[in-house]
Amino acid sequence: VHKSLLASLSPELQKHTNNEMREGTEGVMELSEVDESTMEAFLEWAYFKDYTVPLPKTTSSVIRHTKMYVLADRFNTVILKNLAYSKLTALLADIGMITAETDVVALMEAVTYAYDNLPYSTVPLPADASVSPEKLLEYFSQYISWALDVFRTNKQFQALLVNSTDFVKALVTNSRGAAAPP
Repeated sequence: VHKSLLASLSPELQKHTNNEMREGTEGVMELSEVDESTMEAFLEWAYFKDYTVPLPKTTSSVIRHTKMYVLADRFNTVILKNLAYSKLTALLADIGMITAETDVVALMEAVTYAYDNLPYSTVPLPADASVSPEKLLEYFSQYISWALDVFRTNKQFQALLVNSTDFVKALVTNSRGAAAPP
């Protein structure tokens, strides 16, 4: 990637490419936590302002968009973050209610990845405003709340309930009460 292109994508990437550390002096940036397909999509976006998902439009594509969103969040590339969010939410809107266990597993992989790699809250502006949940995490909790019956027995879902108080908080906030008393 051309250093000047990378630097132009966000203030954080500009700092990484123009400093006295290894990234700036050697022109090498180590991103071992980013898988190859995510890096390829990022480079495609860097040059063409869009990225493609070679898989068919299924829930297996959700993890790709989630990883792009997380990478964009890491380097504060707002345009890419919005694009990944838009692609992910449009995909799930097209799919609608998932019912197959393979779809539940694929979606829970993406949700778990997002909760493991994104801060739960965003810092609001102005400073006196209340803290708002991170946009993608909020969307995932709304989707799962909507389709809760499908997720209840999934082991990844149950593990996330045990391991992430942020997820539980978001899920409860987005859950609707019963229509009638028991």
